[in-house]
Amino acid sequence: MSWYCGDRSCPTHSSPEHQCPNWRLAQLKSAVGTKASNQRQDVRIVQGALNRLIGPAASDRFATEGVFTQELDAAIKKFQRIGLGLPSQDGRVDPGGRTWRGLSDALNFKRIIVSVTDQWLEALDDGRRVFSFPCVSGDGAHPTNKGTFRIQRKQHPYRSKAYDVDMNYAMFFTADGKAIHQYHGIAGLDAVRFMRHNVSDWFGSHGCVRLEETNARKLYNWAAIGTQIYVY
Repeated sequence: MSWYCGDRSCPTHSSPEHQCPNWRLAQLKSAVGTKASNQRQDVRIVQGALNRLIGPAASDRFATEGVFTQELDAAIKKFQRIGLGLPSQDGRVDPGGRTWRGLSDALNFKRIIVSVTDQWLEALDDGRRVFSFPCVSGDGAHPTNKGTFRIQRKQHPYRSKAYDVDMNYAMFFTADGKAIHQYHGIAGLDAVRFMRHNVSDWFGSHGCVRLEETNARKLYNWAAIGTQIYVY
């Protein structure tokens, strides 16, 4: 089984979308990935873990049939690159190894992921995608910092002292004051996002990540101080 909660009568503990509060990532008996033995049960565990990170609505979820494929290899390497920040990826999940520990950690805490390329923000809780929002990040002269951060402080309402503009539902994640916050512009966020994508990144922010009011409020109420933010 891919998931185990300690209750053999549990009807869902073998599901990649396991609902029980006491679930844990099952131990691997052997390595999964490039040049690994890829035992069926171990492959199922990794497929289930990646499915949980991907979320139930994604089209690229794996059938947990235990067969190692090029798509699974690519997904492991993507997690190593984005989830762990490894400069080189070997596509392997070894029992107790760094990638396995990273999967275990990723499936047990809240985190926010921001794609500068896609201008999109996602929030995950225990590996489940709970929010998926369009956003607008920094412009060419004021890029949003890439890397792994944590929410250092939160404030609502808030008005920027540097730019004298509103930044409600502000969640600060850098020492120089960059935050995820509500967008307060006259034009709609979708219009600004379109212009940034298709005309010029001049339409970006001064390094912050801006969200529509409803989405900013949802994220603000969900994310605690210390929540991890990964920008790539």
